[in-house]
Amino acid sequence: METCPCGRRFSRTVVIGGMRRHLKGRKLCFECRPFRARSSPRVRSRRPVRIKACESCGRGFAAKQIIGGQIRSLYRRRFCLDCSPFGGRNTSRHPVGSGLDREARRRDRRRRSTVRSLRKRRQAHKARLVRLKGSRCEDCGYDRDTAALEFHHRDRADKEFGIGGSTRGWQRVLAEAAKCVLVCANCHRLRHLAEAGEPKRSDVRRWRDVKALSVEWLGGHCESCGLEAAPGLFEFHHRDAAKKSFGLGRAGLRRKWPEIEAELEKCALLCPNCHRETHTTLRISAARAVAEPVLAA
Repeated sequence: METCPCGRRFSRTVVIGGMRRHLKGRKLCFECRPFRARSSPRVRSRRPVRIKACESCGRGFAAKQIIGGQIRSLYRRRFCLDCSPFGGRNTSRHPVGSGLDREARRRDRRRRSTVRSLRKRRQAHKARLVRLKGSRCEDCGYDRDTAALEFHHRDRADKEFGIGGSTRGWQRVLAEAAKCVLVCANCHRLRHLAEAGEPKRSDVRRWRDVKALSVEWLGGHCESCGLEAAPGLFEFHHRDAAKKSFGLGRAGLRRKWPEIEAELEKCALLCPNCHRETHTTLRISAARAVAEPVLAA
């Protein structure tokens, strides 16, 4: 509250004309001086643009510049646009092209090498386990493609880790595989659908309803083998990966239906087995396309 020289007290915050007004700094009450709205907007002082020093060449550059028709904030940048062009590694320890970022490139090569090594280990473990398990599905006898064979834990309570994405040592993987049965992707999906039952969460029920509608929109059967089953079994395969806007998994099917329908037009409805066989064929074709020019030379 404020006190007017006339003795009246008035609040700093009042509602006038349906708008909340802050009267901080007012010395007189409304009886002594009636409220009058400002006829012109309050003038704001323009702050000067900060000039930063490039850590590479020492030249100054403005922390705000117009780049590509837009005002860009360069306050976090450590180098000028000459030493490190916009969109490059503008916050790195060393500017692009200085030769000092070799250590970062070396780390990146080591990371890619590690990823390749772990991928080979997973593939080798799976190939050995599939051979030990008989190389065929225990439910339907499927044996066409190893990529479509998966490991299903008999008792979920005994599961320590998933075998498919594991890079652990061979003895641990072998001990975990002893708790599993070898099934194809179709039978694996059917087992989990039977165990899941009716979902309690409303968002999961909506996702299942949208998937059922999407499966029906694409014909309701596998385009490769003609299999007809529950909607939860099927998967969506993009015919052209370059035209893929988003995946039609659980996250993708939570979009609005017009977006889903536009994406479904780019897809084929496949069962899990045929989906994996299709990707295996695509990988073999890509490898041949790379190897043929080398062999010809």
